[in-house]
Amino acid sequence: MKFFFNLTFTAFLFICSVDATSQTVITGTVTDQEQQPVPRATVMGYTLADSTVLGFALTSEEGKYTLKLKQAGADRIRIAVRSMGFQRQERIVANQTQQFDFVLEQGTDVLDEVEVRAKPITQEGDTLLYNVAAFTQQQDEVLEDVLKKMPGISVGANGQITFQGRLINKFYIDGKDLLESKYAMATQNIPHRAVASVEVMKNHQPVKMLEDVVHSIDPAINITLKQGTTFTGTAEVGAGVPNIWQVKAAPMLFGKEHQMVSELSSNNSGVDYLRKFNAINLFDYLTFGENQNENPERILGGEPFSASVFESQDINFNRTHSFSTNYITSLKKGDLKVNLDFYHDTKRQESATQTEYFVEGDTIQVAEQTHSRFGQVYFMPKLVYEHNTKQQYFKNTLSARFYKLEEASEVVLNDKPIQQNTDRLFYAVGNQLSMVAKFGKTYLQLNGYTEFSKEPQKLEVTGGPLFDRLSFLQAQNMLAQEVYFNRFKAFLGTEVIKKWNSISVSTKFNLKYRHRSLGSDLGTALSDSSSLINDLVYSAFIPSVEPNATLTSKRWWISLTPKLSYQYLQLNDRHQKQVSKVNRPYLMPSLDIRYRLAGLTLTGNVNRKISFLELPDIYSGFVVTGYRQISNQDLMLLGVETTQYHGQAAYELLPLSLMLNLNYTYSENVKDWIESVMVNQDGSSTSEALPYHNNTAYTNSIQAEASTFVVPLKANFKLTTSWKRSQQNVIISDVLNNTQSTIRMYKLETDIAMAKWMSFSAHYDRGEQQTVFQQGNNSSMYQEVIGADLNFFVRKHSLLLQGRHLNHQYLPERILYADFVYRYKLKKNRLNMEVKVSNLFDRRTYTQTIFTSTSSTALYYQLRPRQVLASIKFFLGKV
Repeated sequence: MKFFFNLTFTAFLFICSVDATSQTVITGTVTDQEQQPVPRATVMGYTLADSTVLGFALTSEEGKYTLKLKQAGADRIRIAVRSMGFQRQERIVANQTQQFDFVLEQGTDVLDEVEVRAKPITQEGDTLLYNVAAFTQQQDEVLEDVLKKMPGISVGANGQITFQGRLINKFYIDGKDLLESKYAMATQNIPHRAVASVEVMKNHQPVKMLEDVVHSIDPAINITLKQGTTFTGTAEVGAGVPNIWQVKAAPMLFGKEHQMVSELSSNNSGVDYLRKFNAINLFDYLTFGENQNENPERILGGEPFSASVFESQDINFNRTHSFSTNYITSLKKGDLKVNLDFYHDTKRQESATQTEYFVEGDTIQVAEQTHSRFGQVYFMPKLVYEHNTKQQYFKNTLSARFYKLEEASEVVLNDKPIQQNTDRLFYAVGNQLSMVAKFGKTYLQLNGYTEFSKEPQKLEVTGGPLFDRLSFLQAQNMLAQEVYFNRFKAFLGTEVIKKWNSISVSTKFNLKYRHRSLGSDLGTALSDSSSLINDLVYSAFIPSVEPNATLTSKRWWISLTPKLSYQYLQLNDRHQKQVSKVNRPYLMPSLDIRYRLAGLTLTGNVNRKISFLELPDIYSGFVVTGYRQISNQDLMLLGVETTQYHGQAAYELLPLSLMLNLNYTYSENVKDWIESVMVNQDGSSTSEALPYHNNTAYTNSIQAEASTFVVPLKANFKLTTSWKRSQQNVIISDVLNNTQSTIRMYKLETDIAMAKWMSFSAHYDRGEQQTVFQQGNNSSMYQEVIGADLNFFVRKHSLLLQGRHLNHQYLPERILYADFVYRYKLKKNRLNMEVKVSNLFDRRTYTQTIFTSTSSTALYYQLRPRQVLASIKFFLGKV
């Protein structure tokens, strides 16, 4: 801490020594020729001599702007205003604080041609403008296809977007945050021809009142639709063999006062439209300091597995129906937003596993074959009111959630049949509130939320090793494990913020309250066994104070937060008649530093956190969690001390459309307990948590990414690599092990428009993992994928050949997996007819290796058979 104090104090002195300079502030409005405001127009200030950028601003929904200019030492400056669909307008004005209004004229009809010849990436202040047309190729259909080609931008499997390795905190459509974290619904359905540009705001503060007060290092994205785009979207209907269908409709409306995005889908073709519903809302997480919405806990039973190499549509034997509608309307003050999500999903999975447990002097092998059916039902209505202007901020979100998962599995374990059925329900209702008020030069922010959830679970098992291993089950034909888990939590936080020139000081006062209860039993026949019953109540009362001092200059940003938290926790085991308490304060400081020079940005963070075990991580009675596992977590309220160091270097060279980023993270976890697993020869296992002083785990990780766009070739290149090493202590069959794991990953991607009639893309992926369980007991794995796509275009016809060459350490031979797509375009690209042959060579199985702290598992799973799907896709509106 002394080092960080000295570093921060030195930085304070350095930045405070910089003389504050006066600013020129130009305000005004931007309207069209009909006197209607032009929102999100770009307003730039330049010097006359060498066009040095002096300042940058975007107009509000009312067309208003505030342009703050650096001292130029000149009598006159140039102001330029531009917006998609309007002619660029420039004025030379006096270099003094004043009001200046602009009236823009409509642009010409050759907009698309101008876009194609424009630079692919331009910068205005802290905002990067990606020209969508520059990155588009003939095979691309929706916005997500183009986003994946943009340097610095990465799109995950669930549609979530990162820029230079950082998750975006907002995704706007023409300045409106309609979908929040579900923005994949837009990027996967908006035709790319409807989008003029993608704006990346590299340091975006979503609360407009705090833009000049609270600095943000997280990026955000705004997509600007082309002028005149009010109705767009996609719709498709398809059918094929063997007995498959695929239907989806995603209409969208965009206006100045209203926006609507809806999606209705049904398919059994393997396509997964559900991942977008579980995306992370980064802005809410940072606002409240944690996930304010509780997630369902899997205490009992199994869950569907996911593949590491194949897309979900290649392994997903599904029957899925989903519906989502999202609507936002502008009121006199603020926006009213309604979101409604629903899906019903059934999937079938067949797999075989070979699991190895390394114990002292022996290796226990467990062979299983599993046929599972999983059914899921999800429903979430949400109502949001938000008023976000420079003068006022208020947001309230009322939501409810319902989730149901059913599992029916037939298992053959070491040649013995087992039946396992699981029912899990989850109900939750909650409300969250955030507001900001200003008193003179002081800002007051208020945040609060409350949520109640209820989660009953039931597991039924017939047959299996537990009936032979556990004496109290030997007279039973079936066991029925039930768990009842309830949660209530509330949070209230206030923050007082004051800023003087480059220094801002704030203090947060937070109060958290949590109440949880967990009960379990194995049915009335065994209710007299005290070791099989749980009746626990957990409560936490946690006040905290977080003083913060932040220094901001042109190049430096330094923020120090010495958080002081008082933890009052109590765990009442009403069955065992025992009470465990924590009652003491903890210091949890954090330091953030950022330095910018030209296109280079360096960031660093050091923080220390203290957390404690909560329900359902603690229970004194044994719980049967699966057909071959029984667990016991008989612990007191024990803490985990986490210290983390993180550094990032990001570089942008816009003339070459080159983006680089490098991340390093080191974390250290110290806890006072250890996981103990007793593995038996029949495959059954008993998991317990035992007291163990100063149990330390370490993790080191490095991630690097380089991406570029070569304009003459219209080619994209991306290289991604990562390395991670971790170690932790675990007891396996009464022997202490220091398990060490090393993971390496390399990925190279390229996408080239080779000619008007052909494009080519390729990727090479290699992953390696090595795990050391005991001296002499090592397990390693590698797999690699070489993939290539060839697109051929002849007038309205296109052909896609897609192949992947897969190699896995445990496969006897390499395999080739291929798809074929024929597409015919009609009506000026507004309708596509498509025939897709998936799994051309009818490959039926693949394998992947899964490592845990106690075992190594080879998973062999089924692939969907060869299928042929004929479909028609409509691009709605003007494209």
